[in-house]
Amino acid sequence: MKKLFERKLDGLHLVAMLIDGIHLGRQVLVVALGIEISGTKHILGLWQGATENTAVVKDLLEDLVARGLHAERRYWFVIDGAKALRAGIERVSGNRAEVQRCQLHKRRNVKEYLPNHAQGDYDRRIRNAYAMTDYAAARAELEEALVTLTSLLMMRFQVGPFSESIWAYLKERTIRAVGKKAGLVSLTRRLT
Repeated sequence: MKKLFERKLDGLHLVAMLIDGIHLGRQVLVVALGIEISGTKHILGLWQGATENTAVVKDLLEDLVARGLHAERRYWFVIDGAKALRAGIERVSGNRAEVQRCQLHKRRNVKEYLPNHAQGDYDRRIRNAYAMTDYAAARAELEEALVTLTSLLMMRFQVGPFSESIWAYLKERTIRAVGKKAGLVSLTRRLT
């Protein structure tokens, strides 16, 4: 392991890096995987931290640069969407970094908000759109999926008699507790 994570990287001709955190108990291992133009993949580094935070990603990338990663080159980074990952990348690579959200993570994140009966259809449609080579067709497919998702989510969060009574109860209690004007502001802050 030590030899793998201390080797020089200046001989690699990387175009992309995938960075992700793997949770192991109370620790997180942030892993960097490099991809050359040929498609060859290389495990570049592994950094341990308590969380998937900016400092851990920054330290990992600085270690890669110290081991010969070409800091002046532009790289395509694929991440899970975590703000800490993006911030660490930007601190080390600045405007030379092209960052993309991982499609698999995006699909998983959206599916978590959908009812079970809609998850399969959504996943099929989004995979189809990602696989399309024609931009206009892919955009149309994604927009159609978005319309479907929007209507599903609107039904999920639809206001009914039960939720209306909860809103009325919260409004009444908040206004009574802190005064009418401050109560609405306080309620809005707590619920958004």
